[in-house]
Amino acid sequence: MAAMSPSERRLQKELMALMKEPPAGVTVDGDQASQNLTLWTIHMEGVPGTLYEGEKFVLQFKFTNKYPFDSPEVTFVGNNIPVHPHVYSNGHICLSILTDDWSPALSVQSVCLSIVSMLSSCKEKKRPPDNSFYVKTCSKNPKKTKWWYHVGNRMRKEIMFPLDMSDHGLFIPNGHKTFHKEKWTNNEYLRQSPSSMSWWTFLIALQVIIVSTYFLWTKKTKKYKDPLMTEERIEWNPIPLVPYEVECEEPPLMGKIDENVLNVGATSFLCLEKEEIILENAINCLHKYGVGSCGPRGFYGTIDVHLELEERLAKFLEVEETCVYSYGFSTIASAIPAYSKKGDIIFADEAVWFAIQKGIEASRSTVRYFKHNDASDLERMLSEAAQKKELNPKRRAFLVVEAIYFNTGEMCPLKQVVELARRFKLRIILDESLTIGVLGKHGRGITEHLKIPRDEIDLIVGSLEHSFATIGGFCAGTHFIVEHQRLSGLGYCFSASLPPMLTQAAITALDILEEKPDMLKELDENSKKLNKKIANYCMEKGVAFAVAAYLRDAEIKCPEPSIRLASSRKLNDTNISMICNLLDEAYESVTSNLKLQSS
Repeated sequence: MAAMSPSERRLQKELMALMKEPPAGVTVDGDQASQNLTLWTIHMEGVPGTLYEGEKFVLQFKFTNKYPFDSPEVTFVGNNIPVHPHVYSNGHICLSILTDDWSPALSVQSVCLSIVSMLSSCKEKKRPPDNSFYVKTCSKNPKKTKWWYHVGNRMRKEIMFPLDMSDHGLFIPNGHKTFHKEKWTNNEYLRQSPSSMSWWTFLIALQVIIVSTYFLWTKKTKKYKDPLMTEERIEWNPIPLVPYEVECEEPPLMGKIDENVLNVGATSFLCLEKEEIILENAINCLHKYGVGSCGPRGFYGTIDVHLELEERLAKFLEVEETCVYSYGFSTIASAIPAYSKKGDIIFADEAVWFAIQKGIEASRSTVRYFKHNDASDLERMLSEAAQKKELNPKRRAFLVVEAIYFNTGEMCPLKQVVELARRFKLRIILDESLTIGVLGKHGRGITEHLKIPRDEIDLIVGSLEHSFATIGGFCAGTHFIVEHQRLSGLGYCFSASLPPMLTQAAITALDILEEKPDMLKELDENSKKLNKKIANYCMEKGVAFAVAAYLRDAEIKCPEPSIRLASSRKLNDTNISMICNLLDEAYESVTSNLKLQSS
């Protein structure tokens, strides 16, 4: 059996409803309509207490394949055509909802009710005054007649003209030189010839021209004078944007860092920024595309290298899709408010770095900070929130953590975090900026290192600025989650896209990482050596190696002032010994100065 069209399904639905619950005095021939859905026969009986009480009429509905967007053709048929001022003797009905006022929201039942109401409200049985003229000149299809509906002093009137119009918009039958437009006022028709109407139109137009000309000639034009455009100088003392001075701790400047300096302050873990192949590919891309993309990704800032990098990252991380940001800081700061909004709740580690704090602040969500790397404290807070109904199906809840915390260097207990998130139904946002290209057999981050399925993490956020010899960041996850950021991530929508040459540098760095996975083992070994020797030294001397400078007025839970040391794969035993000796000398120098000051 062939499938029914949308029009047939609509008619079938209306037929069943009309057969089940027909209006009073209305019945439909269901057998005939079922065999031919485009032709219905409906029997109608006059309402008791009206002029048509006891009379029986037959309505015929014809439908096109455009129904309900096209109105049906409705006429009275049979030997008994109701005598009514809006019903012609050939069965045509002058009813607005059958022509201009038709809407797809109307139905056969609403048309029947309108016709019943029209008959019931009739005060006098008579045909329209132009019945004879109309029946002789009209088309068989009433829909080909153009109807004008006028409202007078006391009641609604309908004036009709057939659609076959002359140049002046009125029907002129063959052999007739004049035609009188009829207007019904107070139950009477007044006739006006087209010539008289033309004179009235001419007089009105002439009045409009005279009045307009008068105002145009008499209007005095006043030149606008800007009060600020004077010869005298105006003293302007602008109010400062920030009414107070912001103090910011800045690390001491060390001068230019060249090849003779061992840089253990930069977080370039794989030391790929000096690779010749990366520099060569980046310069070739510069010659091809220029310096910048000159636009956001959603407008004209997307180039083939951006799409290639997103595809390569998705394949490398084994996720459905990724999107690339032009700045690492703005990646997590844009991703959080793209999903979490006002009214939602966020649970975050108290040691999250500044970009996460700004993202939480921008989301305007309720935030709960749990103790650093303390899964027990997180469980306690989630249990209390569940008891207070802060966690409920109508409110979205998020859990924000870092794989390795930028402020402390400690690794997140991700397995316990995932278990709590699934138990309390939280969405996890994981910042893997310091673990992508560092942890795992292939450098895929903490999820690979701890063997946690990536589908357990709702959104993975990372930076390209630590292991990929470039700048920028990325978000990784399912197609649905990542695609949402392309319209909601502020850093993605309103920032110029990552320069093509730096995008190509990230692609080349990814190629090197996939071709030489042994560099991850070198980094791991050097990190263990450095951590063992430096950690023991620091414990003995009371020196920490962590983060250097903070915005203490803005950041939450700032660590104490300390020194940050970053391991890299190119460190050797000699470098590590030199670092320890320098720290020893620095410690001795600082403590001796403190003793002199105290004495």
